[in-house]
Amino acid sequence: MNYQELGFLVLRCRRNLRLTQQAFADRLGISRNYISIIERGEAQNPSMEAMRVLAGVMGLKVSELVARIEENGIR
Repeated sequence: MNYQELGFLVLRCRRNLRLTQQAFADRLGISRNYISIIERGEAQNPSMEAMRVLAGVMGLKVSELVARIEENGIR
């Protein structure tokens, strides 16, 4: 999985929602620190639960999120 692309997608989603990392984390039930790590592309092997929650807020299934990450490559 391309972790940089995942981070880019999460950051773009959060900014589109106009939320701080803390507000986004609170909404998702994930720590602010973990959101930061994901956005920086440093989250190696994010948990399936985190992927499910992130995909859900983007209106995607996990498989769709992974496909989007793989097709877009590194930005």
